[in-house]
Amino acid sequence: MGSYRSIKNKIFNKSKAINHTFIFELKRYKYENVILLLGSGRSGTTWISNIINYRNDYRYVFEPFNTRTSNTLKKHFNYLHYLNYDNSDSNAYKIISDIIHGKVNNVWVNSFNRRINSKEILIKDIRANLMAYYIYNHFTEIPIVFVIRHPLAVTYSKMKLNWDTHLDLYLSQNELIANHLFDQKDYIKFINEKGTKFQKHIVMWCIENYVPLNQFQLNDIHFTFYENLIFSPKKEFERLFNYLNKEFNDEIFRILKTPSPVARTESSLFTGQSMITSWEGKYSNEEKNQAMDILKKFNLEQLYTSDSLGDYNTLKKILSNS
Repeated sequence: MGSYRSIKNKIFNKSKAINHTFIFELKRYKYENVILLLGSGRSGTTWISNIINYRNDYRYVFEPFNTRTSNTLKKHFNYLHYLNYDNSDSNAYKIISDIIHGKVNNVWVNSFNRRINSKEILIKDIRANLMAYYIYNHFTEIPIVFVIRHPLAVTYSKMKLNWDTHLDLYLSQNELIANHLFDQKDYIKFINEKGTKFQKHIVMWCIENYVPLNQFQLNDIHFTFYENLIFSPKKEFERLFNYLNKEFNDEIFRILKTPSPVARTESSLFTGQSMITSWEGKYSNEEKNQAMDILKKFNLEQLYTSDSLGDYNTLKKILSNS
């Protein structure tokens, strides 16, 4: 909650530059090319969106599925909402369609946008992981990029910022439990009632990644690991840009070391620490073992190598079995 207020204040301090004419102008455009970038909070999605949009080609829509910024969203969606691919709710479809087609306009979603007259739109969100497969099935022309970051890195960043855990919001969605988390239901309930904040964040990471990984098949969308983008930027960003049918330019390497607008001063981009392993000394062996035990409950314990890099072979196995 504290992090949301901090970002909100940062955005509203900049909002004087986003006047009514700016909002009005955005409504005039019909977008021909749309990119949807998804991932857990604190997984590097903002940083990656800056690289995709390094030439400022896109209208950039920032986290439009945040129910705290829209009464319409709040009325129809859970804060971390799940939609099955065959859901027939016309209200849900219209809300998502409006977002996909750039019809959502407010200070929050336009906070980091610097382009008005574009027919391309880049939508970045951290609360739509469990709607990704619905969007894939109903808006088939849209390329979707899904970012995965190491669970201990994500958890360290969230706890540093005192982010809340929301396991109760997942447990309250009966269709989500029945379709994807029935075997883990009792364990999730136990962690929600008896677990530490650390354990709850690890379970949240598992849910946010386990569900999409078990819905999509190989080559449906583009999965990428945050750590691999850093370790092998040319190879990984070329792969990403090929998927998006975008030209890969060496100018991207200048952007790679530029912190995102939501990065904190303790970020590795500011401190000079390794962006891959800066979190490793922050946990006890007991906590690392607890995290591994949780990952095993979701069959995700081999998704990362001992070097903290994403394992594409394991990823392919998971997607092949979806």
